Order: sequence, then C-alpha cells, then structure tokens
Amino acid sequence: MFVAVVPTRLGETLADLPVGEQRRLIFSVQVSVIAVLVVSVVFIWLGFRTSNAPHRALFQSNLTKILGLLSTLLLIAFVLLLLWRTIEGEQFAGVHASAAFLLIFSMGIAIASHLDHRPLCSMDTSGGKKTHYAILLVLMLLGLTAWPILLALGIEEALFIVEWFEIGLFSYFWYLESRRLWNLAH
Repeated sequence: MFVAVVPTRLGETLADLPVGEQRRLIFSVQVSVIAVLVVSVVFIWLGFRTSNAPHRALFQSNLTKILGLLSTLLLIAFVLLLLWRTIEGEQFAGVHASAAFLLIFSMGIAIASHLDHRPLCSMDTSGGKKTHYAILLVLMLLGLTAWPILLALGIEEALFIVEWFEIGLFSYFWYLESRRLWNLAH
C-alpha cells in the first residue's frame, strides 16, 4: 500500500517545488501515511478479535515460523522507518524502496506457497501448476537482482521498472490462481 502512497522519487519532486507547495505535498503524504496506518491497525485488531487472523497459519512448520518472524521483523523495521520519516516531515527517503521490497517479498512468498505445500500450508494449492509457479518465482528473483544492476548502469527508473516487472509476474500468478479456483467452483 505504501508503494502507492509515497512516490518513487519524492525527494527530487520536492526539490523542484516552491516551499509552500513542498509543505502541502509533504502534509498530504503524512495524512495518507497516517490514514493507511490507522486502517492497518484496525484490520489487525479485528483479525485478532474475530479469530480470523492468518496468524495461526504462521505456525504450520519451521519454515512458516521463520518466514513469519522474518516478515514481522521487516514490517516492524519498515513501520519505524515510516514513522520516523512521517514525523520528520522533510523527506521520505527509503520509504518507497523499502515498501517495494516488502511488496515483492510478500508476492514471492505467496507464489512459493504454491510450489510445495507441505512446508508452507496444510493442503496442496499448486493446482498442477508447480512448474509455472517455479518459473515465476525464479523470474521474480531475477527481477530483484536486476534492481541493483540497473541502478549501477545509471538507469534512474530502475525501481519503477522492477516494480512493474514483478507486479506483472504476480498478476499472471493471480490469473492462474483465479482460473484454477473458478474451475473448482463449477
């Protein structure tokens, strides 16, 4: 969500604006960040309160425990960065890139959970598409590796390119899953 709230090169955009416009843009980003944080906290609270939270799935195996712990630590670090940058209110350096990494990490876990169900979930969710999902996961890893390479080559839009590459791959995964689950319903 924060990938959309905090633009890729907000610092450069701010530098090009007059002071009054900078303040307005920063304030709008601050309000958006706080709103998304509040909504997120409400969803987490409701999840625990209604016992529909996915937290039980994190204890499926040692791998899910490790991924759950790693995800939680990364999320805490991100929220701390986000709060610091929001309170600081001068720039949002590192927020978009961190949010993009977490988004890609989450999408990768979703795809990986369909490769071999035993370590990640209690039932087979591959729908006979393990090869498709394995290829998607490898391509996602290649996309992540392309990020620093593109930056080293001086391509300023590296993050934007990688984000859309990864979102495209995940969209294909989503299409395969939607088609598979649709066919199960009929």
